[in-house]
Amino acid sequence: MTTFFLPSLFGLTCLVGIILIFNGLRGLVRRVLYVPDFKKDSRGTVRTVEGGGTRFWGMVCLAAGVLFVLVGFAGFQRVYEFQNSPAFLRYMVPAPDGYEILYSMAANGGYEIAYTYPSNAADVRQRFLDRLREEGWTIATDTPFSVVAQRGEHCLTLSFVGWSGEERRSFQAKVIVSYSTNPDS
Repeated sequence: MTTFFLPSLFGLTCLVGIILIFNGLRGLVRRVLYVPDFKKDSRGTVRTVEGGGTRFWGMVCLAAGVLFVLVGFAGFQRVYEFQNSPAFLRYMVPAPDGYEILYSMAANGGYEIAYTYPSNAADVRQRFLDRLREEGWTIATDTPFSVVAQRGEHCLTLSFVGWSGEERRSFQAKVIVSYSTNPDS
């Protein structure tokens, strides 16, 4: 929804605003210049009538158009900023329970988040795979240490870096998730 519907909605809002601005200006210009309308009456005779529209409705259309364009542009910008932030990655890939975020940063034209888990790497890997499948991702590449998942134009690379600790119960599985919109990267 966020990747397609909202940008389309805000783009449509801008388009409606532009149409309203055009109609408002057209109405104001016609009224100020007294541009006549030519209409046929019931007998087919062409008659000249006073310029269409009123100054008030022209100004209302103009103001509404400007408002629509501003709202559409601001909304589109907010969606763009969200899609280019680590928060979007957390939205795209809801991680399994029990994680802690080590860091999140922009990287390689996308961004990445590192998670740690208080369990072994194989268990965490399986939980991530299950969660990705639940969210509709297609697993393109699956190796013991990395997974590449795709959904439309979105591409995720999960790297299972390893774990630390001396006893099994204190192991920390570390997962780095990198996101990009180019499946070939």
